[in-house]
Amino acid sequence: MNEQTKKDIVGKAVEGLIPIGAVAGKNVDEVIIRIGDAPEAHDPKALTIKGTIETPRLWLEKRADLLDLSLCHVSVSRDFMAMQLRIREKEFDEDVINGTIELSKEMRLFDINGTKRLNNFEMARLIKMNRTCFANKSVAMELVSILQNFKAKVDKELEKADNRRGDYKILVNQTVQSNLPEAFTLRIPVIKGGPIEEVLVEVDIDPGDFTCALVSPDAADRLHDLSYTLIDDEVNAIKDKFPTLVIYEQ
Repeated sequence: MNEQTKKDIVGKAVEGLIPIGAVAGKNVDEVIIRIGDAPEAHDPKALTIKGTIETPRLWLEKRADLLDLSLCHVSVSRDFMAMQLRIREKEFDEDVINGTIELSKEMRLFDINGTKRLNNFEMARLIKMNRTCFANKSVAMELVSILQNFKAKVDKELEKADNRRGDYKILVNQTVQSNLPEAFTLRIPVIKGGPIEEVLVEVDIDPGDFTCALVSPDAADRLHDLSYTLIDDEVNAIKDKFPTLVIYEQ
């Protein structure tokens, strides 16, 4: 395509575009005409990032000079252990920077204080394959042995019972309590990225179907305290460095 042909195309295109702008009541300050191959045009794309609880603060510290803080805000949700920074809050392509406190992989692996229940053999295997998390590995192997033989021992005790009706559940409960240790100690981080701590854990066994779960009031207390402390530290740091930024609790 020679230069004259290009000029003719541009001329015809402009003649058609300017009246359209005038009819729409708009001022046409600039017209861009592409001839030949050109990159596709895209609308601005919103950015969404998820990181640890300090991510919103770190983002602000690195990018604050590029932002209009009057169009940004931070929301805090203690129930969900999360903070969220919204940038260009009124725009369709606003950026959202999320920071959350998450359970450690060890807490999730054992599903401590969770809802998942395992049979006694599954729980024994879980403990055996992750005995490195125990403060005392011999305690772990003792638990494995008790859990592997648990149902057999209960059945044997039931055979000795004269009354298999009203006393059934009581007998099973007694067997559970007499066999299992009251608690054992795991050395694990409670939250992702947190320090290794000693956490007291108990095995909860349902006497009806012998399913097991791990529970820990210690871990629940520690998670609560850590989440409040970490969120408070982040909120105070943002307030100190960016006093004009709106921060609110959900």
